Parts: sequence; C-alpha cells; structure tokens
Amino acid sequence: MTVIDASAVGALVLPDEEGRFASIAAESAGRDELIAPMHLPIEAASLIRKAVRQERLTKTAMSAAVGVASAILDSVETDDRLPIGPTLVLAFEHGLSVYDAAYLELAIRRSAALLTGDGKLAQAAASLAVPLPFYTA
Repeated sequence: MTVIDASAVGALVLPDEEGRFASIAAESAGRDELIAPMHLPIEAASLIRKAVRQERLTKTAMSAAVGVASAILDSVETDDRLPIGPTLVLAFEHGLSVYDAAYLELAIRRSAALLTGDGKLAQAAASLAVPLPFYTA
C-alpha cells in the first residue's frame, strides 16, 4: 500500500515534469494499491490550473491532463478521515503545510509507503521511518 501525493500525480500528468520520478511514479501507480487523503483531487485540479496559468500547459492540452489525472484518481482509494490533532502536530513539527502533513499522517496511520516528489515531505517522512521506496532526490 502506498500513499500518493499531488507531486506524484503532477509527475504523471504534466508533460514538463517527465523524467526519472515520473517513470518511478508510473511504475508504482501501476503496481501498488494507492491511497490518499480526500483532498488529493482538489490538489490535482489546482496543479493543472497552475500549470495552465504559468503557460506550462495549454488549455487544449489541459483536457488530456484532466483525463490522465481522472484515470489516476479513479484508481486511488480516498481516506476521508483526517485526524486534525496528529496532522497539525506533524505540520508544526516538520514545517509542512496541513495538506502535506495529511499525506504523512495517512502513511503513518495506515503503515504505508509514501510516493512523493516533494523533498521537504520526503525528509519529514524519512525522519519518522515512513518508507520512501520510490523517492529520488
């Protein structure tokens, strides 16, 4: 079981984020049971919107990105529990956003690995012995 975060979805969806992490994310997404906090679809939509606004993705290409993101998200089990206390503790202790702390909290609670391309989140996970089998710095 692997928790997937928005950076991993971005690596799979946005053409300018292709590379080693994208191929690792694709391999993991095809092999493991993926789970995520319930806010992952919102973050995925936000990263697509940001890519369009930054002209990294055309509005025409946006529909393809939405299709790929939707296919990924359809295969992800969403966890609708968000223990606010532990999530806030992780956010403060590791300098994370609450969104990122929610991925970490879920990985800890479900004894899962974490699929992320976010260095700060990976560092926090590593310090708590959360498996990062697909992280490449």
